[in-house]
Amino acid sequence: MEAESEAKTVESHKPEPKSFMQTIPWTGLASLGAMILCTIASACVVGVANGKFADSWSIQPSVILATIAAVSNIAFNSAMATGIAVRFWLYASRDAHLSQLHYIWDHGRGFGFLSALRAGSEARTVAILATIAYITQFASGPLVQRSVDQSVVSHESTQTMYMDMATSIPGGWFGLIENDYVVGFLNGVPQQQAIGRNLTMTTRLDPSQPEYVCNGTCYGYVRGAGFAHQCSTTEHPMPMAIEENNGEIVFSINSTRKADSAGEPYLELLIVYVSDVNTSCIATVKVTTCHIDAAVVEYPVTISNSTISLRNEELTKMNVISTSTDPHDLPNQPDGTDSGPLGGLSGLTGQFGDPLWTLSTKEFDPNKKRPRTMYQGPATNIADIFIQVQTPQYVEEDGPMRKCAPTWANPESWVLNYLHEFMFRSALRIGMNGISLNRQTFTARRVTPVSVF
Repeated sequence: MEAESEAKTVESHKPEPKSFMQTIPWTGLASLGAMILCTIASACVVGVANGKFADSWSIQPSVILATIAAVSNIAFNSAMATGIAVRFWLYASRDAHLSQLHYIWDHGRGFGFLSALRAGSEARTVAILATIAYITQFASGPLVQRSVDQSVVSHESTQTMYMDMATSIPGGWFGLIENDYVVGFLNGVPQQQAIGRNLTMTTRLDPSQPEYVCNGTCYGYVRGAGFAHQCSTTEHPMPMAIEENNGEIVFSINSTRKADSAGEPYLELLIVYVSDVNTSCIATVKVTTCHIDAAVVEYPVTISNSTISLRNEELTKMNVISTSTDPHDLPNQPDGTDSGPLGGLSGLTGQFGDPLWTLSTKEFDPNKKRPRTMYQGPATNIADIFIQVQTPQYVEEDGPMRKCAPTWANPESWVLNYLHEFMFRSALRIGMNGISLNRQTFTARRVTPVSVF
């Protein structure tokens, strides 16, 4: 009777069999699912952020990824704990060795990894899988963060801008004519000071007027008073080591107001320079003649925030909208006549010591200890700028430039750019002062540095 009673007692304490759903580790599966969702979410954030402006995000992608990584870490720890516990109890239910159970629970952490590898197949499998999972989880954070690294690129867009630019120069703006030369006063300022004033005038716009300034750097074309030019070049030889042609021009920049066959005024710009000299001391003299007409041109402007400048590489090939004539630009005008636009240009390159005028002539003296052709003249400062003293022919002791004569670089582009700059600033000053109301509206290409992912 007692044995029967004990058997019934044991039988009553047996655990009831669990259903399949009850044996599933839902916590671990939920944690694993959360990790998968976090991985998908991170990939979506990286994909959406790629190439987007940094300031377009109210919450930075790095912050979102850090939050997702924190959730993923929590899910990882939960999934790892659940998986270790399931593995432990499954092995324990099969009369496992105590040493293997210890290392399964420890799952190869720290210095127990090598011992777990030697403990048996069960402990070794758990230690290896757990270590791979830890390494993967550790590496995923920096890799995801690195994928949304920021860089600065140039972003292009268009902007409609305004600029007050005169398309014509008022009569007398550059001064008065006296002895067929532009002199006198301009608004109480001597002519030379007036020219310098235009060349040194500020090119900063009022930043309080957003239509006139550029948030970044804007490139565009604006119409204004200027000039059109056509140039041609010829050349001829000149013996340098002789006295007979002393006084011949070796470097010169000069201009003269003239009238064509139809009686229309134009400005002739003449540039002379020695471009080369051979070992026989025969120089090549190049003569560039430019026919200049008053015109409306499209200036290539660059506006950085509120500062205007010209793109010099485009000045000599500007688009000419139209040409015009001013009778005041004709030669032989009576004294006191208002100067025209060509008169202003001749005031820079005329024959009275003006800013660009220069005349250097040949001088050879065979009686010197070391005969060599020199240059001299009333205004050699510009010639000194273009003389070529760094070329191999000049450095070599027996080179033709050392024993014969110096040579010069071509000043044509520099002179024309200088004149274009002068006319641009004059037209800008007239427009900004409201003397000639010509507000130009133009579309500019704006380039701004932006931070993108």
